Amino acid sequence: DVHFAFGNACLDAAVADPSSALSTWLPAAEAAWIRCLEIGEHSPYNDHLRGRGGHLAAHNLAVIYAGTGQHGLADRYRRMAEQKN
Repeated sequence: DVHFAFGNACLDAAVADPSSALSTWLPAAEAAWIRCLEIGEHSPYNDHLRGRGGHLAAHNLAVIYAGTGQHGLADRYRRMAEQKN
């Protein structure tokens, strides 16, 4: 969950600081959400929120890829989000 929250914080920072969005904030968000997918939904913690290691992270990646014109990656993660949901 911490990686997902960090990705969301980076996205918020990208909106607040557009001049650094492409160079700093969006790559950090991307890395965090990719890490969520690598970890997956399996967690030893009882308060783990379902979806953060699956469809929610994939959806967020699809959104940032679409917003940055990376339509092939956006489609890939959109399909992944639909399958994991």
